[in-house]
Amino acid sequence: MVAGIAAASSLGLHRLLFQSVRYFGGQVTLDPPLPRIHPGTCGFLFGSPDHEIQRAIACYETPDGWEVAKVAFGDAGARMLDREADALREIGPMTTAAPPLLGLHRGEDATVLRMPYLSGDKIRPGESWDMVGMLKSWVSNQASKSIESFPEWPAIIRALETTPEGGSALKRLTGKTLIPGIRHGDFTRWNVLRKPTGEMVVIDWEWGQTQGMPGIDLVHYLAQDARLVRRLPPQQVLEETRHGLMDPDVMAYLNDCGWGDDLDALIVAAIAYPVGANHQKNAEVLREAIG
Repeated sequence: MVAGIAAASSLGLHRLLFQSVRYFGGQVTLDPPLPRIHPGTCGFLFGSPDHEIQRAIACYETPDGWEVAKVAFGDAGARMLDREADALREIGPMTTAAPPLLGLHRGEDATVLRMPYLSGDKIRPGESWDMVGMLKSWVSNQASKSIESFPEWPAIIRALETTPEGGSALKRLTGKTLIPGIRHGDFTRWNVLRKPTGEMVVIDWEWGQTQGMPGIDLVHYLAQDARLVRRLPPQQVLEETRHGLMDPDVMAYLNDCGWGDDLDALIVAAIAYPVGANHQKNAEVLREAIG
């Protein structure tokens, strides 16, 4: 089907279905101005109209090469891209896995974040262990600190306090000590590319942290693939996630971070964080993890 659509598009047949796309918001002046874009090279992918923040992705060629830009509208969109720009500025010097920030441009109702166009291989379903080395490199050389001091902790509390039996899970987590490090926040297979050099690069750093909680990115990676791609029910999502975490290399990484072999506590924390932060609706899996 994909090959057929591509062939039809190459012949220009898509114009029979999509006559034109028009933007009725008027011209937006950005500060600073965008670089010169070669005519005929710009394409847009518009976000879902159901998203709370209206957004789009643009790809285009400039005299310095191809770029990708995130475009978001309104005050909420500006805040979203401000967060990602701040994360890229802070995390960029710490790892080669974060793309460089080329610029942040502001308009009256639109904000644009520019990055270089990145090419690479997609990560295949079930492929995860190449990630462990990268996640290990994200762990800092700092001393461990109490879990209550991590930026994810308030969201974890919110999620568990509003979930049946969440209080007992909260007690189990309280008092743990972990080593902080880079945390992506939406670490999934579709946000990772393998460059021709073999290096991994990760996109979408909107929720990135330099002093984040270790381990939860890996749980998110495993659980999201099982939940969103394979469409498994909550119990099987947790079984698949736990099975993935029992790999010897993963266990060694988690032990070094401070989790030891307490996989259940890690899974609860990793699922509770995006629920409490209102990044995703995953209450059913959280209830199953606590139960």
